[in-house]
Amino acid sequence: MKDVYDTLKAAGIGSGNSDSDGYSNLDELFIAHGFFADNGNQRYDPGEEVGRAAYPAKPDRRNTPDIPGAYLLVKIENKNGSPVSGCTLTINVEYEPPNDYHNYSYEVELAQATGNMVGLGLSPASRPATARIIAKCPGGGVSQEYWAKVEASTTGYAEEVTFEVDDSH
Repeated sequence: MKDVYDTLKAAGIGSGNSDSDGYSNLDELFIAHGFFADNGNQRYDPGEEVGRAAYPAKPDRRNTPDIPGAYLLVKIENKNGSPVSGCTLTINVEYEPPNDYHNYSYEVELAQATGNMVGLGLSPASRPATARIIAKCPGGGVSQEYWAKVEASTTGYAEEVTFEVDDSH
C-alpha cells in the first residue's frame, strides 16, 4: 500500500483538504484504514508517517496490523438451525457527514458455515461509522421470508433486533 500511496501522492490525487482539518483527503483515507507508522497505541497521532502500516515491533511493516479482538465470529444457519456453507459477506462501512467520503465496502468469502473470523476495524468514536453486513448464500436469502413476516405483522415490525453497545464514555 505504501507504493500505492506514493504513486497517488506524486500524481496529486487526494491533495485537497475538503474538511479543512490540516490533513489531505489522501492522508485521511490512508489513516482511516490503518496505513500509518503507528507508535504502538493503535491510533494515528500527528507526525506519524502516512502510507504504510508500521509499528514499533515491526518498523518496516507495509501491511495493516491486526487489532486484537477486532473480529466478528460469523455463523450462517438456515431457519431450522442447520449450517449453510458457501456464503459471502458484504460489509458496507458508512461514515456520517462530513466524513462520508470515507465510505467503503468489501466482500469476504466465508470458508465454512460456522467459526469464520471476519475482521471489522471501524474508526474511533470521533468519526462515527455504521457497518451494514449482508450475507449472500447459495439458493437465495431472507427476502421471501422477510416479506411474509411483513405481511403477517401485527406489531408494526417484521423482526426484533437487539444490539449491545458500550455507552460508558
